[in-house]
Amino acid sequence: MPSTRCSCIAKECAKTIDLTKSNTFREISTPAYEWLRDRLESKGITFNNDNLIYLCKACEAKYRREEKQIDEENERVFKDSTLSVPNPIIPAQKCFQIPTQVNFCCFYLFVEHDVYVYARQKCCGSHLKGTRLNPDITIDTRQYEPTMLTIEEASNLIFQLKNDIKNKRNRSLLSLDNPLIDEEDLKSWTGWKKSDLQTMYTTISDSKVMRDSKHRSVADALILYWVKMKTNLSYSQIGTLFNYDLSAEDRGKRFNHLTPQQIESHDTIYSKMFFGDGNKIMLDATYLFINKSGDNVLQKKTYSGQKKKHYVKTLSETLSDGYVLAVEGPFPGSKNDAQITEYLLENDTELRKWCQPGNCVIFDRGFDRVRELFEQMGVDCKMPTFLKSKQHSVEEANHTRLITKIRCSIEMYHGRLKKFQFLYQTIPNSLFEKIVPCVKIITAALNAFRPPLIKPTDPEKEEKLAKIMKIRVESVNTLKERVLERPFNSRCKWEKLDGTQIDFPQTTEDQLRDLCFGVYQIKQAKTYSEAHLNKNDGDYEVEVIKETDTLIRCKTDSRHSGST
Repeated sequence: MPSTRCSCIAKECAKTIDLTKSNTFREISTPAYEWLRDRLESKGITFNNDNLIYLCKACEAKYRREEKQIDEENERVFKDSTLSVPNPIIPAQKCFQIPTQVNFCCFYLFVEHDVYVYARQKCCGSHLKGTRLNPDITIDTRQYEPTMLTIEEASNLIFQLKNDIKNKRNRSLLSLDNPLIDEEDLKSWTGWKKSDLQTMYTTISDSKVMRDSKHRSVADALILYWVKMKTNLSYSQIGTLFNYDLSAEDRGKRFNHLTPQQIESHDTIYSKMFFGDGNKIMLDATYLFINKSGDNVLQKKTYSGQKKKHYVKTLSETLSDGYVLAVEGPFPGSKNDAQITEYLLENDTELRKWCQPGNCVIFDRGFDRVRELFEQMGVDCKMPTFLKSKQHSVEEANHTRLITKIRCSIEMYHGRLKKFQFLYQTIPNSLFEKIVPCVKIITAALNAFRPPLIKPTDPEKEEKLAKIMKIRVESVNTLKERVLERPFNSRCKWEKLDGTQIDFPQTTEDQLRDLCFGVYQIKQAKTYSEAHLNKNDGDYEVEVIKETDTLIRCKTDSRHSGST
């Protein structure tokens, strides 16, 4: 008969176990108590694994407390050697915007959103933009719980952070793929929207006129060029933005020809109404200041006695809405507009090709010497009349007004061109040969990415105003006839009026625009009023002629001379 009593296996225990009472002992020979047998062996207790091993309940509880303390200590040590980061709770088959292959996306998510996701997490392709998450994607942080990174995982993460810091240190601050540069910053540095620059980059890449080099990419070269044009900073300053030493690379650009139908599509409502349906070209030159050259011949050619500076000229050929057909140059500053145009007409240039019978050329008074040359080729010339006396006649003023109404677009183009500081400021002599290519590149970009300078906002209303202007050119000026019949000389008696003696009609801004056929006079009125009110203590002196109360006058200062 087997024994019903045995001793506890623990050395420090002297209890005798009654095997008939199962609640007073534990049989630890089973695999579940392997941890306990290992603990006993570590204490120097030996036993035969073939026999049953018994441990009293008190000793078993003591060893369990010891095991728990050891587990807690190990967990504390493990926590000291791991990194706790937020980890999302992801239901099965649910997308979390992380691709299987793109480890960098996991790193980006950790850096940008403080969330760690393992690279094997699935992702929808629509949530990616290259190797990054789409910036429009929002991440719900309410479903996150902390996770522990092992020493190896934390080491890899630190290594990625180290590489990212190196890459950002060497990367251009202005870049098309830099997420830290927003649309407004890019436009303030280059003058163009990101979509415009992307279109330029695609065009250059497809044409293969420029390739990446070990010093710079095509995208960096494109942005570098526009930063130079927009800001005219020194190359060392621009190099700081791109983290490398610069070597200027400029390329010229030729304009593609437009068909007569395409040219006609650039006609404005006013140009069609005033000068018919033929093709119309506007000419004007603009000047670009340069430094004094050490070459005596070049120094003499580029010096202008009028402006007392050295500069070169470019001749612009534009259409009615401000679209630029071509830019010719550079020409010496000592040459006037007529001499430049005469040279172009005598050679087989773009300008001569466009001067066909039936076309119309619009220019200012500086081109008067070449007017006969254009007319000999059958071109209709439109030019403001010269001032033959102190004041234009009514007919001359009206004729000039029609021309300046159309010709203002080429002046607006030159103003838009000079917003690029490279062309507005003095250009160094080292870039003398690059001036015209730069002008052509900027002009081509303005044609492609900027809206027309003259664009109708209300075609029906503008057509109505154009008809009124054309009719009034030939209409009789009743005030003129009255003045000629009975001049208002010094013998005429004028009486002062105050605000209570006259009920002057109130006009809206739209009515003033219709009266002035534009906004130029309205804009000038503000400065005229400020100058007058500052000088006359805020009062206007309004007078009426004694002989009739239908004619009043108001004295105001001229901005050109001291007379009123």
